[in-house]
Amino acid sequence: MQLGSRKEAVAKFLKSGGYILAIGLDEQEVRLFLPFNVTMKTAEHINAYFEPAGVKSLLAGIGSADVHNRDPREIELISGGAAVIGNGVLAVAEDANVVFCQLAPWQFDYEKLYNLKRTFRRIGFTVTRLLANMGTGGAMPLISHFSTPAVEVVGASLIKNGDFSMDSDDDGLADHWQFDSSSDQGICAREMVPAGAYAQRITCPGFKENERGHVMLAQYEIPMEKGQWYRISFRAKSEGLRGNRVSMSITDTSKWESLIEYQRFTPGEQWKQFTFKAESSGTVSSKTRLQLWYDKVGTVWFSDVRVETCKPPTQGRWLAGLYLDEPIEMDDPYRFFCW
Repeated sequence: MQLGSRKEAVAKFLKSGGYILAIGLDEQEVRLFLPFNVTMKTAEHINAYFEPAGVKSLLAGIGSADVHNRDPREIELISGGAAVIGNGVLAVAEDANVVFCQLAPWQFDYEKLYNLKRTFRRIGFTVTRLLANMGTGGAMPLISHFSTPAVEVVGASLIKNGDFSMDSDDDGLADHWQFDSSSDQGICAREMVPAGAYAQRITCPGFKENERGHVMLAQYEIPMEKGQWYRISFRAKSEGLRGNRVSMSITDTSKWESLIEYQRFTPGEQWKQFTFKAESSGTVSSKTRLQLWYDKVGTVWFSDVRVETCKPPTQGRWLAGLYLDEPIEMDDPYRFFCW
């Protein structure tokens, strides 16, 4: 296509109400297709201040922070032929639906220089917002994700009698569970809770003066695999604990090393669901122990205890459609999102 006919076609397109977003182009490239002249200058860009645009503007929703460049460099800035925004990093044609964005996400290689990732994200947001203001639509599966629960659990619970429903010897301690207390006054009892379920109640009445101790509910022989992620969940409530924390871990008792990092939580006076995800640091098929314990005065109830294999929190369908780039371990708070 000849240069003249190309510009005529673009002019006809704009006259019919079309939009053009020019990203990271220089003056020579712009003159190849635009039916009007735009001038540019080469200058260093770090940031530019400009007032927020109105809701009907093609720049609506974009602020100065979105064009902050954490890797100062010389770029082509708009200097004439359009309404210059800030120092020319953005511009809007005066008589046509044309927007110039002189920064492009692909100009920032954050894989080599990780400190550029925020700049990459903000420029990516700017381009996305400009396209949205021009009426460009895109599929976003986020809403449908909320209506379709994630199937993240891989296997059945490794806990035996986690609902405390069985107590064959009727001694108040559910089968497959053990209770340990450094105080003779420690109490353990099985109780019925609403909806026909059972809970295991453990009580620490206190210790003698200058004495320290604990009460613990435990289950042994839980097979663990190195590198496998587990979801440990249970319901709990307390009485008289006064905000003190309860601890949970899975330990290799042959070495007395934690396979699952210590997790601490504070149950209140109402039932609450607690869920932890952690990666096993070793492979052990026997002599392991899930332990729930505390060393303060008070009573704690536990119900519906589960240990289930699950997918790593850095993987899953929640990644699709949410981000421009693939999350990595350093990307706080990516690993904590579970849509």
